[in-house]
Amino acid sequence: MTEATQDKTTKSSSAGSRRPQRNTLIKMMALLVVVIMILIWAGHWLLHRLGHVSSDDARVSTHEITVSSRIAGRVTHFSLRRGDHLNKNQTVAKLYSKPERLKLRQLEAKQAAASARVDTEKMHLQVARKQTASGVKQAKATLATDQAKLKVAKAKLAQARDKAQRTQRLYKTNSASKQQRNTTRYTARARARAVNAAKKQVQFDKVAVANAKTGQLSRPPMHLTNAKIAKKRLKTLRDQLAAARAAVKHEQNRVHDLTVVSPINGVVDKRFINPSEYVSAGQPIVMMHAPKKVWIEAKIKETKIRSLKIGQPVNINVDARPNTQYSGHVKAIGKAATDQFNLLPPPNPSGNFTKITQRIPVRVAISHGPKAKLSPGMMVEVNINIDGDVNSGNASSSGT
Repeated sequence: MTEATQDKTTKSSSAGSRRPQRNTLIKMMALLVVVIMILIWAGHWLLHRLGHVSSDDARVSTHEITVSSRIAGRVTHFSLRRGDHLNKNQTVAKLYSKPERLKLRQLEAKQAAASARVDTEKMHLQVARKQTASGVKQAKATLATDQAKLKVAKAKLAQARDKAQRTQRLYKTNSASKQQRNTTRYTARARARAVNAAKKQVQFDKVAVANAKTGQLSRPPMHLTNAKIAKKRLKTLRDQLAAARAAVKHEQNRVHDLTVVSPINGVVDKRFINPSEYVSAGQPIVMMHAPKKVWIEAKIKETKIRSLKIGQPVNINVDARPNTQYSGHVKAIGKAATDQFNLLPPPNPSGNFTKITQRIPVRVAISHGPKAKLSPGMMVEVNINIDGDVNSGNASSSGT
């Protein structure tokens, strides 16, 4: 064998021995990379577990509003379907309203008649007050005149009595005749009768003033409407008008209630009736919710609830929206376990007890993400950052 052949044989054997070593090194490096990645993932998972509270027992919640009619009636208009959007005060359903509208017209006519009676009585009261005031003024003027006449009569009586006394003294001294004495005496007596007549007239005038205040005039004899009585009658008519207005308002509300409207801006989730059905008072017509007023209701294990605080940031993963990012914060932490509200608690007739970790409801407010794309009942996974700043979630929250 030549030297060249021996060199080739030596080189091929050394190259063949290095190739397995290289493959082994590559495998060891790949294994090392895998181990490092597993360690990194395990470390990340451990840090996440230590700094977060997670739960896949969560779902989208909202206030489900049941729209119903306040009064009974037959449905004449109803065309809503699931998913229909309604604005606030938009018509949900209409009930048969012809009898109620006819009754409303009747009550409005009664109200108009009552209002007319009140207006008429107001005019009577104004006239009565004017006439009474005029009659009292006239009676007082007559009284003043007769009182003046009485003063004049009293003055004439005093004058006549003085003259009669002087004539009597002259008669005793024969300075006046008997006829003169008798004349002055008769004149004094006449003056006295005139004073008595004037006094009676003044008393009559005072009675006339009092009667005039009540609406009775003596000159000429007539009876006017008493202002006090007219005022009482006006008050009664006003009460009747108020009752008529209340009846009209009540019937207007009844007619208004025959058109059932949406209380919110929302979406129809379920319908309970069909057109032309007869509905009772309080019977549900549709169920709806406000798309922008939704939140997450998560059920957290009682062993982890001690780590939660109001305002902690939450990462939200919606199963139905995997490509949409949602986030929020802890809004409220329940004070009772969910099984406390079961209608039928689980029986334990055997006496055996199995301890089960209970769940506490936690409300998560959605701070970021399109709320309108969420439907009540959607399943959600939440990751609550228990090391996060409790104020960061509240600062960016839009409120739920």
